[in-house]
Amino acid sequence: MANFWEDDINILFSDFAVTATHGKSSFDVIFFFESGRTMDIDIPPGLEAYRFVAEVKASDASSLNRGDTISINSTNYCIKEKLNTDIGTVKLYLAEVGA
Repeated sequence: MANFWEDDINILFSDFAVTATHGKSSFDVIFFFESGRTMDIDIPPGLEAYRFVAEVKASDASSLNRGDTISINSTNYCIKEKLNTDIGTVKLYLAEVGA
């Protein structure tokens, strides 16, 4: 039996997702910026910062791990954090490779 929110997630991804690649596999992500006060080790505390975030269906994120590189819109990103949500998705916090 499917979770009640899977249909909503599928609609969201069909409307807003872009394609990402990891190795030879491709999957849909919702790609956006998130802003807020940072606690990142590379940025002084209390500064406003923006992070790249890719939200992925949990079923597509099983092979993704911290430190892996994914490509979105011809740009490579390193996965810095991988956090499960309560709605069947995973948030990947990313850093642009080479930036």
